[in-house]
Amino acid sequence: MNPLAKPVDTRVNFAVVLLGAIDDARQDNRPIVFVAEPGDGATILARHMGDVFRPFRAPHHTVSERGFAGELALAAGGTLYLDEAHELKTSVLSSVMATWGMMGANPAQPLVIASVHDEKGLDRLRKVFGDSPIVIRL
Repeated sequence: MNPLAKPVDTRVNFAVVLLGAIDDARQDNRPIVFVAEPGDGATILARHMGDVFRPFRAPHHTVSERGFAGELALAAGGTLYLDEAHELKTSVLSSVMATWGMMGANPAQPLVIASVHDEKGLDRLRKVFGDSPIVIRL
């Protein structure tokens, strides 16, 4: 269920969890992964985060490794959203995360948020991200 469609007290609790995750991700240099079924609001949440942390980049999963390197540069100081990240080639994911990791924890490094549909997609991302992602189930 879309977290924005839930009762106000549930949305407030979710917002607190989300803000804590963002703070942890920035401090610990970790990506955030949303596990959500299509239509559950992962993209909406990521776009709202883009309103706070500009710029917001959401390249299509068919973009090349070189294209993603450019997207990381364009997302400097903002958010890079990898929608349906489980559909990215492993080589592309590895390249994105290696480049992102080399940026180091600094204000220019974008917050990386990925979304997957299920645990199988999350397991695939963990092969590249390791145990480092902050996982939020919507």
